[in-house]
Amino acid sequence: MPTRKEVENYKERVERLLQVIVNADIDDGVKDELINRLLNKWEMCRDALEGLGFPIIED
Repeated sequence: MPTRKEVENYKERVERLLQVIVNADIDDGVKDELINRLLNKWEMCRDALEGLGFPIIED
């Protein structure tokens, strides 16, 4: 089971990746696809962690 610190680190990593994608010089359709995939992964992780008793507070 992940520690709270590991969860926080993962969330920060997702946020940094989103920023990289937004600032990337690539087609908007590709950006949208990458952003959607990353957000879907985060949502699945968040839901799984909440199911394990790790409530995630999002800003």
